[in-house]
Amino acid sequence: MAYTFIVAMEKALRAAFNLKLIEALQNQYPDVFVKAAVYDGKKNLYTSHKLNFDAGMSRQFNVTWTEGNRASNFKITITEAREISMEILRRYTAGQQSWDENVAIALTALNIVLRMEPSLNHPFRVRSFFNDKTKAPLGNMPLEAWQGYFQSVGPALNRLIVNLDISTGVMFKPGSLVETCVEFFSGYRRGEDANKWLRAQSVPVMQRCRLQTFLFGVKVEAQTAAGGKKLVTIHKLTERDAASTMFTPTGGARTSVAQYYAQVNQRLRLPNIIRYVTPKGAVIPLERCYIVPGQLCRAELNPDVTRASLSQTPPWWNDIRSFFLPQVLAYGQSRYVRDFGLDIKTSSLPMEIPARIINPPELNYGLGSKQATVRPKEGSWNLVDKKFTKPMSLGSWIVVIFVPQNRFSADNAKDTIKGLVKGCEDVGMQVTEKQPLFVYKNPQSIVDQSIFDAVMQNRKERNTLPTFILCILPDGSNANLWAAVKYCGDIKRGVPDQCLRVGKCRGAKQQYWANVALKINAKLGGVNVIPDPKSVSIISDPAQPTIVMGGDVMHPIPGSQSPSDAAMVANVDSHGARYIAKTAIQLGRQEMIGDLRTMAKDLLLAYMDYRRNVENVKTLPKRLIFFRDGVSEGEFKRVLDQELPLLQNACKDAGMNPPPKITFIVVGKRHHIKGFGKNDKDKDSRSGNLLPGIIVDQGITSPVELDCYLWSHGGILGTSRCSHYNVVHDDFRFNVDVIQALSNTLCYTYARSTRSVSIPMPVYYAHIVCSRALTHYDTQGTESSVMSGGSQTREETLDSLRGQYRPVHEAQAKRMYFMCRFFLTVYPITDIYYPETEFAAVGQEKGTSHEGTMKDIDEFLSPFRPVFHPHGKPEHSTDRRELRQNTLTQEIVRHSVFFQASAVTYIDVYKPEVVPIEDYGWIAGCAPSWPAWKDPIDFTFNIS
Repeated sequence: MAYTFIVAMEKALRAAFNLKLIEALQNQYPDVFVKAAVYDGKKNLYTSHKLNFDAGMSRQFNVTWTEGNRASNFKITITEAREISMEILRRYTAGQQSWDENVAIALTALNIVLRMEPSLNHPFRVRSFFNDKTKAPLGNMPLEAWQGYFQSVGPALNRLIVNLDISTGVMFKPGSLVETCVEFFSGYRRGEDANKWLRAQSVPVMQRCRLQTFLFGVKVEAQTAAGGKKLVTIHKLTERDAASTMFTPTGGARTSVAQYYAQVNQRLRLPNIIRYVTPKGAVIPLERCYIVPGQLCRAELNPDVTRASLSQTPPWWNDIRSFFLPQVLAYGQSRYVRDFGLDIKTSSLPMEIPARIINPPELNYGLGSKQATVRPKEGSWNLVDKKFTKPMSLGSWIVVIFVPQNRFSADNAKDTIKGLVKGCEDVGMQVTEKQPLFVYKNPQSIVDQSIFDAVMQNRKERNTLPTFILCILPDGSNANLWAAVKYCGDIKRGVPDQCLRVGKCRGAKQQYWANVALKINAKLGGVNVIPDPKSVSIISDPAQPTIVMGGDVMHPIPGSQSPSDAAMVANVDSHGARYIAKTAIQLGRQEMIGDLRTMAKDLLLAYMDYRRNVENVKTLPKRLIFFRDGVSEGEFKRVLDQELPLLQNACKDAGMNPPPKITFIVVGKRHHIKGFGKNDKDKDSRSGNLLPGIIVDQGITSPVELDCYLWSHGGILGTSRCSHYNVVHDDFRFNVDVIQALSNTLCYTYARSTRSVSIPMPVYYAHIVCSRALTHYDTQGTESSVMSGGSQTREETLDSLRGQYRPVHEAQAKRMYFMCRFFLTVYPITDIYYPETEFAAVGQEKGTSHEGTMKDIDEFLSPFRPVFHPHGKPEHSTDRRELRQNTLTQEIVRHSVFFQASAVTYIDVYKPEVVPIEDYGWIAGCAPSWPAWKDPIDFTFNIS
C-alpha cells in the first residue's frame, strides 16, 4: 500500500529546488516522516505509510533553508489525497485487468521512488540524470556532453521491469562568463581578446541577441563590488558597456559602473564590453561572473553541435553490464527504495529475450530495369540499373535561385541542371526540356511574386508555362523561405516544386540526383517502386480490397494557445504505393483527430474513384487498416472510443454498404526500448545494430494488449530504435504474423528513400503532412496575415486562424505533394518568433514562464522584423514528444536495456486544343477542371 499527498508551495519555484525543500522538510520533521517520502518536484508526494498528522488530512509546515550565511523560511502545505493499492499492479501484470487510471498512478509512484535519489544528487530532466564523470567538449560552442542515463519502471507479463537508457546531456562549460561569450562567437579559441568580440559598440544587434538567447536563464556566481559572491541568473544582455552606463549608488553621487568598481579597488579589466542584467534589474559586468557547473543547455543547438553530441556516445553495447551496474547498485543504497520495500535484482542485467526475424519484402521496379526485382539487404538497396515503376515526364520547367550569383554561379546552375537531368533519365524519367530557364531572385523578396515573375519570363521567352519549379535555397535555417515556396507551389498556384540547398546540390554526385529524382517523380504523380504482391497480399488481394490509412496529430509547444495540426493519408491504388493526404487544424493540444470523419470520408471516396476510373475495379473496400501515431499508452482507450466510431461513420457517409472491417493499430516510438544482437549473425555488418526485420513479441510486451516491437530499419549512427505496435481493435481478426509482416513491408515502400524506415509509410506520410502546417498560411502577407493576439484563448486563436488556413490546391490534392521533409524552426503566434532568436521559447518548460515581462520581451526583440507562425514548434523526428522541447533540453542519444524489479490530381489535359491562360493556376489561383485520376501527360499551352 502507498499513499498520495498534494504539496502546495508558498510560491512557484524550480523543480530541483522544490526537491531540496522536501528533503529538508523530512529532516526537520522526523516525527512526521518516519519513513522516507518521495516527491515529483511539482505537487505529488508519495509515502509508504500514513503521515503522522496531528489532526485532519492537511498540515502546514515551516521549513528553514540555509545557503551559505543566508537563511530563508518557506511554508509548505501537504494534503492527503488517496491510497494506492499495489495489488492492482500484480493483477495487471498477470493479465487479470485492463490498463486504467489506478494502474497508471501506481506505476508513477514507483517511478518517483526510483528517481528521488538521483534527482537530489545530479542535474536532471524528468527521468534522465547526468554526471561529469564522462564528459567531452562539443563542436565549436562553449558546451560539453555529460554522459547520463534514463530510467523507467514498466509492466511486462508477470513482472515489472526497469528500463535503463543512456542519455547525453548538453551542459554549459563552467568558468569565466567572458570566455564563454568569446568562445560562442569565435569557436574553440578561448583566450582571444574579449574586446575584439564583445566591445559594446562593435557587437551587431543580431549577434548580441543570439548570445542573449543562448545564455538566458543561466546561473552565474557574481563577485560583488564589496568582494562578496552572489548567485544570480542571466536575464538580458545590454548594448552599453560599464564605462558609459551611469547610475546613482545609495548615498553617493552619480557615476559610471566602471568608475564605481574602481572606487572600491575592484578596477575592471574590460570596461568597454557588453554587460548583462539580472531579472531584478541589477547590472553586472561579464568579467565579474563565473558559470556554475552542472547546468543543462536549454538553447536550440545547431546541427554541428548535435552531430558532435552523437559522436560522443560510446559503443557501450559491448559492455552493457559494466556501464549500468553502478546505477543498478545505487538502488540498493537508496533509502527511498528501501523504505518502499522494493527489491531490484541485477542478475538479469541485461535481459535476454527471444526474437524472430521477418524477411524483407521483394520490391518491383519498372520496365527497362536490369534488376527488376530487389530483395533489400540489411534494410537498404540502390537505384543502379533500375527504372521507376511508373516514371513521369519532366516537360517545361524552370529553376529559381534564391542565392546570390557570387555564391552560386551560372556555371554552378548549369551543372546542377545537367546533374538533375541525368539523374532523372537514369531512373527512366523523360526530360524534354534539358536546358530550362534559370533566374536569380532575392531571398528577402516576396517569394510568390518572384516565382510568378520567373514563370512569366519563361512564358515570354519560351512561349510555355512551367509544370514544375526547382528552387535553390541558401544553406542554414531557411524555414520561412522554404514555407513560402511551398505555399506558392502547393497551396496557391498548384504547381509541383522541389527545393534544394545550395551546399548540397553544388558539385553533387549522381547518387544525390537519384535521390532527388525519387521526390520529383512522386510529386509529378509517378510511382517509384511497388512491393511484390506476394509481400503485401493483404492489400493486393482482389477478393478483399483493402485501404490503408495513417493518422497523426502534432501539437504546439507547451503553454501556447495555438492550434494543433491533424493529418490523415490513405492509399488509392491496389499496390499501396500512391497516397493522398487530408489535413486540418484543431483545438490546441487535442489528441483526438477532430475532423477524422470528414477526412476519412474524403479519402474513402478518392480510393473508390481511383479504383473505378483508373484500375477499372468497382468493388468497395472490404478492409480498412488504420495506423495511428502519437498516442501514449494511457490514451489508447480514449482514442479508440472516440476515433473508431468516427471511422465507422465515415464509411457510412461514403456509401459503403456493407462497411469494411476495421483494424486499428497504434504505432509509437516514444519509448526507450533498445535491443542488441547476442550473436554477430543478428547484427548489421556496418553499424552493429539489430538487423532490420527483428521482432519481439514476448518478455517485454504488455501483459494484456496485443503488441510487439519491430526493428524495421538499419540504424546508421547510434542505436536504431524500434517501433511499438499495439493492435487495439481488429474486426477481421488477422493472424498476428500477417499484421507484423504488413507493418514491416510498409516500412520499405517510403517513396523518397532506398532504405527501410522506422515506422510504416502511412504514419510517416501523415507525420510529414502535419509538419508542413506553416505552408498553409501566407506568411509573407500577400493575401492575409497570420498575426494574432497573444492574449487569445485556444478557441479564439483557432477561430481566427481557420479563415487564414488555405487547403492544398486542387491540382496538387491528388498528388504526393508532401514528398519532402524540412525541419521547421518556428514558434506559435502567441510567442512571436524573430529570425535567429528563440527568446520566446525560453523558460516555458511544462507551461511555466520566464521571469521577464512582455515589455522586456518587446524591448529585447524590437530590432527585428517578426515572422509569425500559427502553430507551435513542430514535433518531428523519431521521438516527437522529446524533440518538441528541443529548445528546453538536449538528450541526444539513448540506448536501453532492462532488469527485473521483483516487488512491482494529375496534370492530364486530355488534350484540349487551347487552354486559356486565365484558367491556369498562375493567373486565377486555381487549376482547370482536368480529370484527376488519368495518367499525366505532357502538354504545351498555346499562347496567342
